[in-house]
Amino acid sequence: MRGRNPPSQAAASRSREAGTSSGWDRYLSLLERERIPANQRRYYVQRAEAFIEAVRPTRMREVSADQITAFFPRYARDRRLNAWQFRQTLEAVQLLLVDLSRSPVARDVDWDYWKWAGEDLADSHPTLAAQQIPETAVTGAVRYGASAERLPLLKALARTLRARRYAIWTEQTYVYWCHRFLLFADKRDGATLSARASTTL
Repeated sequence: MRGRNPPSQAAASRSREAGTSSGWDRYLSLLERERIPANQRRYYVQRAEAFIEAVRPTRMREVSADQITAFFPRYARDRRLNAWQFRQTLEAVQLLLVDLSRSPVARDVDWDYWKWAGEDLADSHPTLAAQQIPETAVTGAVRYGASAERLPLLKALARTLRARRYAIWTEQTYVYWCHRFLLFADKRDGATLSARASTTL
């Protein structure tokens, strides 16, 4: 909130005044050691606080693997996190549990899987490609480059396959192999290839 320190920073300040080191002091020191940029540390603290709140009253050393893994999709959905925010959340919680709290269960969590799961899908992924207009899927693909404009057959093929409700993987594969064939056939349009040439190639 604007104009106010997060609760963790206020608690850290109080414990410094009392001459003791709070958990948040140690967490901030850990972020510094891990070379997390100073302007990002407050977001790490906020995400760690969100995890603590989600598993309350469980202590950090006693959290279960289910509590850890259930937190990520729920938090990402509720906060509508994009890929880099999800990675930041994952790293904040991993530092909190593995490095600071030394939770034995947290060491067995497949953190690499969660990093992979939070990545943005490529435009060619079937989940996203099926939502694109077939012509856009062809012209937007890097692999076809300038060929997409010179070879309208590729767009027509994609449009026909989509209209016939072929699986998106099938559409992508057919367009890819037709593109390769047309390049092999000296980049001529399909209309100019004779039936004999197409069967002998």
